[in-house]
Amino acid sequence: MCSLMLTSGYDFEGYNIVEYLGFCSGECVLGTGFLSNLEADISDILGIGSTFYKEKLAKAKGFAAQNLEQQALSRGANAVIGVDLDYTMFSSNMIGVMMNGTAVKIERVEASYRGKLFEIYVDTYNQNLPFRFLKVEIREDKKMRVFFTPFKKYKISALHLDISFKTIFGDIVTISNVPFIDIDTTDQICMTEYYKANFPDEVFGQFRSASIHVRRYVMSEKVYSSNVPDQIIAMSESHLQGLRALYGQDVVGVFSSNVHVWTCLCGKENNLAVSKCTMCGRENDSQKMQEKGNTYEFLMNVFMQKNSAREIYEYLTIYNEEHDHILPEAILNLVKESVSLERLYGNQKESCIKKIKEYAKR
Repeated sequence: MCSLMLTSGYDFEGYNIVEYLGFCSGECVLGTGFLSNLEADISDILGIGSTFYKEKLAKAKGFAAQNLEQQALSRGANAVIGVDLDYTMFSSNMIGVMMNGTAVKIERVEASYRGKLFEIYVDTYNQNLPFRFLKVEIREDKKMRVFFTPFKKYKISALHLDISFKTIFGDIVTISNVPFIDIDTTDQICMTEYYKANFPDEVFGQFRSASIHVRRYVMSEKVYSSNVPDQIIAMSESHLQGLRALYGQDVVGVFSSNVHVWTCLCGKENNLAVSKCTMCGRENDSQKMQEKGNTYEFLMNVFMQKNSAREIYEYLTIYNEEHDHILPEAILNLVKESVSLERLYGNQKESCIKKIKEYAKR
């Protein structure tokens, strides 16, 4: 067994989940044999435990766990949440064991800090930059860090930023010349180190959104900047989160086109003669993308009308088949986990919807 962390719950005390890596499972089938069957019959008559079956079950569980861990490790995970274990008996004295869960990457929360975290939505982007900002995380001790998603072929090692925060009252607080030089880089989500910001006490905790301007960035040991103006994301935060849940964290808007260019979901404007986005590689498929534009909000309204996680899963399965399998596997797996929990703990509808919303925010 490896040191991969497993839990039947959905978090680890003292750790933050920084990346969801998808559903994984491990299976094992073992034969019990003639002797173990005979021993079980005797045990049943005498009313005592069956040692053979206990050992077989323990061995099968161990093999299933090893397979689950190997699959999770191959995806870059260091933990698995929502672990569910199922046993079944086949004919000819065969025992089947299946263990499944969601592979995740977790990081330890600093031992010195257990305070409140504020997650601030970023409402700007720059179409020429090889990454898109996601959020700014601020702690009660006024330290902040930035989360962003790079396009796959790029690796960003440093950022020089101006960050402006808008409060719920419309005031603007700007932190200028912020250097980030220690970036935790992955293929999907990157995060900077913490930076101590001198936020005014009278506005701290009132921030509604953040605008980020990139002065410079370092990529492949070279320093770059952009002379293209930043752009505002022209949709609500909830709508954007829904699109990102469907199409990827780099999404900043819906597909659009005119007589000169087509604009990709990542915000990059492309010449009409180009069939794939020059930034993210998505296909120029306006009709298909327009039809999918409001899928997330539509589905959330449907979920509220259902009576259980099982009904949600049954609806999603049919919907996905009828719509060319547009839903991410991760969402289907989250709902499937809730269905499994309903067998033990009763109705999981609210928990299921909450998990989908949390997934959409990442």
